[in-house]
Amino acid sequence: MKKIPVFALLLFSCLSCSLFGQNSLPDRWEPGMTIQLTYGGGMRYYSYELFVSDTGSYYMENNEGRIIKSKINFYKDQLDNLLAFLKEQQFDQIQSELTAPMHDKGSELITIQWGQKKIAIGTGHAKEIIDAHKSRYLKVRNYLQQMRSSKNN
Repeated sequence: MKKIPVFALLLFSCLSCSLFGQNSLPDRWEPGMTIQLTYGGGMRYYSYELFVSDTGSYYMENNEGRIIKSKINFYKDQLDNLLAFLKEQQFDQIQSELTAPMHDKGSELITIQWGQKKIAIGTGHAKEIIDAHKSRYLKVRNYLQQMRSSKNN
């Protein structure tokens, strides 16, 4: 009887999670689900965070120590539309890759959590979205930023 190396079992379990949709997005916005868009400016003293939830959302910006925080309320249909857009863009399939380090580079992260599941995709010091997925990632980021902007008008 042949023994299967532990590495092969781990590789299979990781592949099966990604191939069989263990973290695929739900069809509707679930209670307690959150989406967070964060950006840190590297050497520049600037950051922002957009936090989206069915129980209350907010936007916070730190521009060289001047902090602005505003509460935002989204309706259930807006949250369902956001989730539908994420599914349309196949957000759960977007991948990043390690790159040569770029010191003092800003970082950005979009994190979605529901139940015990979490998807976090972003860029940073030595990480970039792969070229084939960049346009979809940017569409999602822009959609989130437009949602926030539409609430400030």
